[in-house]
Amino acid sequence: MANITYAYAKLMQQHNLTMDDLSEDAKIGISQIKDVEKGIRMTEARGKSITPATISKIKAMDKWIVSEILDSINDTDDNDDEMPFDADDIEEDLNGDNPDNSNESPENLALGTKIDVDLRKAFESGNTSITFDELKTISPTAWKVVFDNYDDTGDNGLETSHYSLLETSENNFTLQNK
Repeated sequence: MANITYAYAKLMQQHNLTMDDLSEDAKIGISQIKDVEKGIRMTEARGKSITPATISKIKAMDKWIVSEILDSINDTDDNDDEMPFDADDIEEDLNGDNPDNSNESPENLALGTKIDVDLRKAFESGNTSITFDELKTISPTAWKVVFDNYDDTGDNGLETSHYSLLETSENNFTLQNK
């Protein structure tokens, strides 16, 4: 099977956690990953390999589960987000039924995830009005994307799975949770 190491499993082992210790959301996420593993085995049995984009989606699921487990460990509820993908999404990828996946390179998925994490930190610390110069400090990756695609006559900014950062006046951006 594709060699995927799950951070949630390592975290559970580090904290001596069992499934009974986890929140319902974390249990559902782990169940979804187990379903994905079955799909991977069936796909590989047919002689097909798993695409890097699909592996990136699985890693995003794993990261979400880690956030849920950390919420349990720290007795917080910081992860308000929905699971980014579910077993059905991955199964579509494994069966080649997902046309939306065609332009999702592993590099773009990793870039989007990095920006999403940076924007989450900014949003959670109350930074919702951000200048272009401040963006360079908050998220150099987001700054580069905006800079590389900046249009003096058009709309500027970016959107991730969870946040939008849109220019509201010249070189001033508003960060919003979707």
